[in-house]
Amino acid sequence: MPKKSTAANKVPFPWSEINKFAPRIFYDLLFPEPVPPQKPGFKHAIPIDLLKAGTLPVCLIISTIYKSFNNPTMMVYTALHGIYGLLWITKSQLFPDKKWERRVPWSQFFVVCFGLGMFWLNPLIIAKYDIQCSPIMLGTAISAYALGVFLHFSADIQKDITLQYSPGKLITTKLFALCRHPNYLGEFLIYGSFTALTNSILMSVYLVTYITIYWVPQMWWKEQSMSRYPEWKEYCKNTRKFFPFIY
Repeated sequence: MPKKSTAANKVPFPWSEINKFAPRIFYDLLFPEPVPPQKPGFKHAIPIDLLKAGTLPVCLIISTIYKSFNNPTMMVYTALHGIYGLLWITKSQLFPDKKWERRVPWSQFFVVCFGLGMFWLNPLIIAKYDIQCSPIMLGTAISAYALGVFLHFSADIQKDITLQYSPGKLITTKLFALCRHPNYLGEFLIYGSFTALTNSILMSVYLVTYITIYWVPQMWWKEQSMSRYPEWKEYCKNTRKFFPFIY
């Protein structure tokens, strides 16, 4: 995790505030230092890929246990989240993100399993409580998911190709001209569509918490890294951070 490469080891918001009253260990568990080859550790991508790949089987098992194959919402959810997991695995193999290639301590295995495993509560809630969304909600969720997949994977492909053929340059064109974090915007739409299908306040709170304590710091570190480029200030003037034309 790119924790201490810039900004003199500053702790990003919201952890700069959380660490005032919570033990520092929570921050260190979420954002550990890379582990050198001579010490015990593993590639960060391993548990992430395992959890992503396991989503489709988990959804099918839950559907079998609760006999939910006739529930349209459950089937839509299974298709969306299950296929997303398979797409992620494909992306991980074809153009892996370097930040997930770092070696991290074994404690991260349990952190990742908990963090991503919590999203498996989504299909469990839908199946157990027989949640059935309206056609309008299903259509909205599918549309948000499709747009999110496009933004997330297209932005990652653009970044990978640009870094491969034009390393050392700030990416400011195409999707990155819309906003500075199109990949995170895509993931927000993807996970937002999953959560919307549950009609669950609990999972909505969890998603907001996950974004706040995990995504927001990573976007901050990314911007700290990009700020070393001379054109960074001009790029910021011409773009929004997250939502195009809004924020």
